[in-house]
Amino acid sequence: MKKLFSLLALLLTCVALAQTVDNHPVNPPVWAHVESDAVTAIKYTVAGEEYMPPDASWVDVTSVQGIGIDWVRNADGTFSAPVPTLDQRRSAVVSTMLQLRDQRLKAGFVFDGNGYDSSDAAAINYTGVTTAIYNEVPGPFDFNTITGDSVSLDAATAKKLVYAFTAYKQGVYKAARQHKQAILASDNPEEYDYTVKWPQSYADYLAAQKN
Repeated sequence: MKKLFSLLALLLTCVALAQTVDNHPVNPPVWAHVESDAVTAIKYTVAGEEYMPPDASWVDVTSVQGIGIDWVRNADGTFSAPVPTLDQRRSAVVSTMLQLRDQRLKAGFVFDGNGYDSSDAAAINYTGVTTAIYNEVPGPFDFNTITGDSVSLDAATAKKLVYAFTAYKQGVYKAARQHKQAILASDNPEEYDYTVKWPQSYADYLAAQKN
């Protein structure tokens, strides 16, 4: 008997939920406040909430995917995303270029035909080597290449490796600054090629070896 009552209660709950779905749309209405054909505010209706716009300046935009502030109402009643300004376009390209900069900072550098780690974590190891050399630790100093080989270097050669690491990192930052300046000065920032004029990474070195 208890199982029968439990089943009945479950059925009644399902019916109640079905009625709730029927009474309230799955996608509650979204309203946009429009002034001079520009969207100035968005009202997201909570499911089950009865909301009526206060005046005709509020438009039902439930079917407009991704609509937001500053969208524009066209003559045919449709809505379009705002056209970005030149400064916004420049900023977007600079942002993408900086992502490439960060990738190249970790891409590895080349010293004496071998690729070495150029990440921030590796910088700690190179700093330790520099400190050891400054304190006249005779060496040799062991380094792991990107390919997993172990290389043993005397103090003078190890110092040159650390210099190569520093030069690579500084070169990447310098190239990024130059690219940024060029992008910010361009009237067609999307056409600017920021993929060139970077210090040679280990991947660049391998590609050059194949050619």
